Amino acid sequence: MGTQKVLVGHYKNGKPRYRTIITYGNAKHMFDLAVQMNDYRMKIENILHKPVANMVCEIIVRDGNTYMATSRGVTENAYLVPVGKISDRWMKRYMEKKAGDLIKALETKTLPPPCKTRECWGGNKCEKFCAVNKFCDAYGGK
Repeated sequence: MGTQKVLVGHYKNGKPRYRTIITYGNAKHMFDLAVQMNDYRMKIENILHKPVANMVCEIIVRDGNTYMATSRGVTENAYLVPVGKISDRWMKRYMEKKAGDLIKALETKTLPPPCKTRECWGGNKCEKFCAVNKFCDAYGGK
C-alpha cells in the first residue's frame, strides 16, 4: 500500500488541485510484510508439508470512517491485501544472512551491520519503532 496524488480539478486561480489516494501493489512499501509472510509460508510448506497457494494480509485501518480517511479514499475499516510470493532461494539466503549476522554479533559482543535503507524505512523505523536505537552506530540516537 502507498499513496499517490491525483489531479482532480483546478482552483479559481488556475493552480492544479490534487487529492491523495491509497494505492495497492507497490512492492517497495510491502517489503517487511512480504518477507515475514514468505518466511511463514516456507515454514508451513517445509515443516507442516502443507501447500500455500496464496497469501493475504488483513490491514485494519486505525482511523477508519473518519472524514480524513474517506477524503483520501479509505472507505473500509479493514482491507485484504494480497502478498506476492518471493522465491524460496532468495528468502533462504536473506534469512540465513540475517541470522548469521545476529549470531556473529552475539558471539563477538559487537553490533551487527546496519540495515539497508529499505529495511529501516529510511531511518523512520529506527526513530519511531526501535527500542534499542540508542545503541546503533547507524542510527546514532538522532
